[in-house]
Amino acid sequence: MSEFFSPTNAIVSSILSAVAIIIYFVLSWLIKKLFKKNTNKGLAVLNLFLNLFLAAAFIVSILFILGLNITAVCNKVVSLATRDNLKVFLTENISKIVGVILTIVIASIIMSSFIAILKATKARRPEDQKRKRTLDKVLVSIVRYVVIIVSAVIILFILGVNVIPALAGLGIAGLVLGLGAQKLITDFISGLFIILEHHFDVGDIIDVGGFKGEVIDLGLKTTKIRNWQGQVKILSNSEVSNLINCSLNNTVFSTTFDVSYQADVNRAMEVVNNELPVMLKDNENILVMPRCNGVSALTARSITINVVATAKNESHYQLTRDINTAIKEILEKNNIKFPGETND
Repeated sequence: MSEFFSPTNAIVSSILSAVAIIIYFVLSWLIKKLFKKNTNKGLAVLNLFLNLFLAAAFIVSILFILGLNITAVCNKVVSLATRDNLKVFLTENISKIVGVILTIVIASIIMSSFIAILKATKARRPEDQKRKRTLDKVLVSIVRYVVIIVSAVIILFILGVNVIPALAGLGIAGLVLGLGAQKLITDFISGLFIILEHHFDVGDIIDVGGFKGEVIDLGLKTTKIRNWQGQVKILSNSEVSNLINCSLNNTVFSTTFDVSYQADVNRAMEVVNNELPVMLKDNENILVMPRCNGVSALTARSITINVVATAKNESHYQLTRDINTAIKEILEKNNIKFPGETND
C-alpha cells in the first residue's frame, strides 16, 4: 500500500504534523468546554458529531501530511469496482490487511483485559476501596491513550507509511504545548503526586483553604469538592495547598452541657456516664462511648461540663446532636437543674 504515499520532506512533514496535533488538541478542548454543562439531547448529538468530524479531519490531515496521494487512492477505489481487481488487491495485500486487523484486535483485547483485571482486583481492606477507585480511573485513562497511539503507529508502519515525521511532529507539539501551558503541566505533576503519595482519594472529606467537603472527582488536572450545602468547588491540583484530610483517622470530638450551681456536679456526671452508653448502644458510628471528663468552665450562672467521645470519621455532626438530646433527657429524668431553674 506504500504506492498511495508519496515521499515528503521530513522536516516540513514534522512541523505540519506538530501544527495539526496542536490544532486538534485546542479544538478538542474548546468543544469540551463548550458542551461541558449542557444536558440537552440535541446538543449531546451535536457534541458527538463535532468530535467525530474533528477526529476524522485530524486523521485525514495527518495522512495527507505524510504524503497520501488522493488521486492514487481514488483511482484504486475505482479499479476495485470489478471483482478481479478486488481479488488481486486482497491477494497482494493480505498480509498487511491481516496485520492491521490483528493490531486492532490485540489492542482491544489488551484494553478490555486491563479493565477486567482492575475490576476483578479487590482492595485488601474496605478502607482501601476509595483509593482503588481513584487509581483505576487514572490508570484506565493513561493506558487507553497509550494503546491508541501505539496501535496507530503500528498500523501506519504496516501500511508502509514513514511514521518518523509524525512521531517527530508529536514531539514538537508536546514541546510547544508544554512551553505554552506550563500551568497545565504543573497541575498534571501536582495531580500525579497527590495520587502517588495518597494525599486523599475520591470520597474523602478534606478541607482546602477553609472549604470543607467530599472529594467527588480527582483527575490529573483538577479536583472537585462538594460541601454539605451542595456547592462544588473546582480546584487546579497545583492550588491544593494547606490541605486537611479529615478521613484518615477516627474523629475525637466533644460537646458540653450546663447545670445550675444548685445541682450536684458529681451526681450529674455520674448519671450521664452511666446512662449515655445505654441510650446510644445501638449507634454504629460510636467507637468510644461519650464520657464526662470534668468541669470545663465556670460562668456567672452555670457550671459547664465537658463530654468527650470517639466516632467514625466525619460522623460526629449528627452524633453531637444525639448526645445533647440524650443528656437533656437524662438530666430531666434525674431532676438535675439546668441554669435558671429553681428547686420546687
